[in-house]
Amino acid sequence: MTPSENRVIALALIGDAQAHNGDLNTARAVVAQADTEAGQLGGGPQSRSYWRVARAQARVGNVEKAWATVEKMTYDYDQPKSLTEVAEVQAEADDLAGALETARRCIRWPEDYTLCLRGVSRALPLPDAEAWSQLSGAVAGIDSRRLRVKGYVDLAFVQVLRGYDVAARATLNTAETEAQGIRAGYRRDQALIRVVRVWERLGDAKRVAQLVAQIEDHNIKGVVLEKMSVRTGRQV
Repeated sequence: MTPSENRVIALALIGDAQAHNGDLNTARAVVAQADTEAGQLGGGPQSRSYWRVARAQARVGNVEKAWATVEKMTYDYDQPKSLTEVAEVQAEADDLAGALETARRCIRWPEDYTLCLRGVSRALPLPDAEAWSQLSGAVAGIDSRRLRVKGYVDLAFVQVLRGYDVAARATLNTAETEAQGIRAGYRRDQALIRVVRVWERLGDAKRVAQLVAQIEDHNIKGVVLEKMSVRTGRQV
């Protein structure tokens, strides 16, 4: 049968499902076939096919093969998104160390790296204090202060969504410190807004008021206050 993008994706999805259901031997054979057929494609169809194949390879436990598959993708802007899915599969299997190793391959795309860490934090089954500490440490390694704020805020948001409010508060304290270290101006205001939104979800009105007061641009501050009033149904 002539390889096609749809056929390769179907094979990869079947193999992924088989592995998820515990039939690893059959899954590995199906995924290997998908990989072979993807190699006979080109351009966009091949890149999109490899995206699915890499995820399936991670699901069957062949992470190094998945990394190699990502490197073969035609368009490098697809690579960090594919790596994120590989890392999420590892995190779902409670392999945080492996997931973080995969995530580090996204560092050359800093914006995507923060998204990858967020995906890992969402996929972990039952993260404990050590897991949150490792994720926080990964964010701390980001070179850009602006992106560190984004990384910490993303992590705190996931912690709030998953009911880890104590951990979220600690993460937000770090994000707040990082935001205040940005030179005064638009970027600092935007960083503070990110932090404010999660404190708002935690219901900490005092902390929200303190941070909003630090926003220097009065127009931005007015918009933030207006949106908060709409969400809460009361004047802020």
